[in-house]
Amino acid sequence: MIGFGFDETMDGAVIFDGERFDRLVNFTLSMTGRHIHHLATTAELAAVGIIHIDGFAESAPVVGAFTMSPFTKRHVVYRLEFTSDEGAPCSFEGHKYIDYRRPFQTWTTLHVTLANDTGNQIAEGTMRFRLRDDLKELAASFGPRRIGSTV
Repeated sequence: MIGFGFDETMDGAVIFDGERFDRLVNFTLSMTGRHIHHLATTAELAAVGIIHIDGFAESAPVVGAFTMSPFTKRHVVYRLEFTSDEGAPCSFEGHKYIDYRRPFQTWTTLHVTLANDTGNQIAEGTMRFRLRDDLKELAASFGPRRIGSTV
């Protein structure tokens, strides 16, 4: 089946509970969905890719979901699962809270939390989509996709 999709890269930093320093974090994700017209209401897309968290997850594969509801709920949610370098299952949750009075800030800022396999938060931080660096690649990646394709 042919759907649609796009690729997104974001970077930033997280602070683990009990630490007093930032750890760099970045991901590259490929999102695929069935119906492009759902972007106007609520779109549920599959997300796959790679996440890097300094000293915690070096190029770890991620899988999960990307939910985009920019008009009805005014948010974007990333829910991803990955395994740390020590073999521990972890989850990543990120939220963009859309405010059309500040579109460049709210569409490019992702508030993130990391949790362990029992659901306890272990880190939090902020990631950013770099308009100058990544917008061209994002726009070029948007288009038809075979459902189930990966990064």
